Amino acid sequence: MIDAEISDDFLIGHADRLEAEAVILVRELGLLPMLGTVGEAVQIGSSVMGLMVWRDLDFVVHSPGLPSSQAFESLKPLLETPSLRALEYLNDHGPDLERPEDSRHYFIARYERTPGVVWKLDFTFWTAVGRHDHESYSRSILERLTPENRLAILRIKYLWHKRPSYPYQVGGYEVYDAVLNFRVRTPQEFSAYLRAHGLPTG
Repeated sequence: MIDAEISDDFLIGHADRLEAEAVILVRELGLLPMLGTVGEAVQIGSSVMGLMVWRDLDFVVHSPGLPSSQAFESLKPLLETPSLRALEYLNDHGPDLERPEDSRHYFIARYERTPGVVWKLDFTFWTAVGRHDHESYSRSILERLTPENRLAILRIKYLWHKRPSYPYQVGGYEVYDAVLNFRVRTPQEFSAYLRAHGLPTG
């Protein structure tokens, strides 16, 4: 689908439908109570800001000192569901970590809620003593959202989310920064923003 074919009504409706699906999925799987067994669990990202364009949910758990065994144990109810299709794990600790405050256990789960409909579930267990204030970041974005810049964000994210660089080289953070801080409004302007910041445009 090219940019000219994507209507404002489609983008808003698509985001609202995904958010409604997400609410049901989080409740069905009991994700927040499950994660809350090992720390303070918070749902973050596009699903709580009205900015969803694909089935991707993000959760953080503030869990200082949590060993990997307990992180895996907290996910056991999800691991035992037959609809879980894959699980990736990153143990982001050790002397080579550039910022010790970013120590974490990081999981990416692929969950097939209905045939052919797969959700990506990201779980970050922060294990350092300091707290990452994700809530303030989300609040700062929500406070600046207008109907105009929300549509710009949704349009750019929708067009970018299937590209190879998304979301690990170019993701939501870059889109929000471009739209809210640099007044980017079109995919063409976003490509210029990426080039200016030395980021991939494909």
